[in-house]
Amino acid sequence: MVIDEAFSRSDDSNARYAMELFKNLDLQLLVITPKDKINVIESYIDTLHFVSISPAGDYSKVISVAIEVFQQKHRDTATV
Repeated sequence: MVIDEAFSRSDDSNARYAMELFKNLDLQLLVITPKDKINVIESYIDTLHFVSISPAGDYSKVISVAIEVFQQKHRDTATV
């Protein structure tokens, strides 16, 4: 199931409720969300895939990061 920015306009509790429902239904998800909503879904995911586009818009790249690595880097930068 693909969820494209579905949580960008909802409050965090509704987004978590939806993620819990999807988990209980045992659905495999591809969640597309802005960076500021990662905290809402991070306990439900294994891997993040960051997509960036070149300034000229002529190519993009994808960087995959395990959620544990992302969380550790986030903690490290928060304590600096």
